[in-house]
Amino acid sequence: MSGKFGVYVLASRGPKTRHGYKKEYRIAVVEPIENIELLPDYPADSTESVLNLNQVLAFFGDSRIFTDRKVAEGYAERIHEEVIKNFGLGPTHYGIVFLDKFVHVRLPKQKRPSYLPNLSAVS
Repeated sequence: MSGKFGVYVLASRGPKTRHGYKKEYRIAVVEPIENIELLPDYPADSTESVLNLNQVLAFFGDSRIFTDRKVAEGYAERIHEEVIKNFGLGPTHYGIVFLDKFVHVRLPKQKRPSYLPNLSAVS
């Protein structure tokens, strides 16, 4: 894995509440993230599709879903530290990046990830 990658936190629309919609946050370590906007096809019922769903699902499809931004930030920081430690890379090229421009898009629910590092032992 080269140093030209980052830990990305994708913010999307979550479930509806009495006060509007919650946000959901999904985290992935990827490169190149630009592909999520290449040939957009989602949401299909929109007059303006903004995401390439196959790429989003490839990157974030089985990511853990957080509904609290602070918790998502903390988890992203821990993943970032683990990746640096495990791959011996030093600072990543892109660091931790929040993708907030898709908060209006509701993504399909996905299963819990099996490939994310076990961070319960990390203090």
